Amino acid sequence: MARLRAIPPGPAQAVNRAAFERMLSEQIEEYELGWRFVPVNMRDGIQNTADLANLLHFRDERDYRDWLARLRAFPVYMDQTMALMREGMRRRLVQPKIVMQRVPAQIERQLQSNPFLAPFSSQPPVLRNEAKLVIETAVFPACAVSLVSSKPSTFPRATTEPASGRRRREPGSMPISRAASRPRA
Repeated sequence: MARLRAIPPGPAQAVNRAAFERMLSEQIEEYELGWRFVPVNMRDGIQNTADLANLLHFRDERDYRDWLARLRAFPVYMDQTMALMREGMRRRLVQPKIVMQRVPAQIERQLQSNPFLAPFSSQPPVLRNEAKLVIETAVFPACAVSLVSSKPSTFPRATTEPASGRRRREPGSMPISRAASRPRA
């Protein structure tokens, strides 16, 4: 933050700079409070990975090959996400049950609609078939594990209390409720 503040913004960049500084400040604060150990909520997380395809530009074969590489790596990403969640549970940083109850349905929708394949709809059969194989052998098995792991019964520490009032804080840290209640830009 100090390095960012040391750079004087031009008049045209002042508003963008202020918004970026606030976003960065919030991300640093959330990291310090342990939010990295709560990588899934009802709007964001591994269960929405396929949405990334809507943000990417698929212009040539390399773009599709890059997406295939991401899909091949999906099981590792899933394992890393689950490890973060387990560490969050160990630290008693968990989402409320109402949030976690929505995640399995999101995963099931991905398994049924297969949004991972959508970018390949206009591609030659060879590339489309390769994508189907990667999805069936890497992505779907990882999603199935996630589906079982995200059932509320597998999160015994999930709380029925609001998220802002549940989490412990480390000595000297800001209460998580202050960070959770702050309005977002």
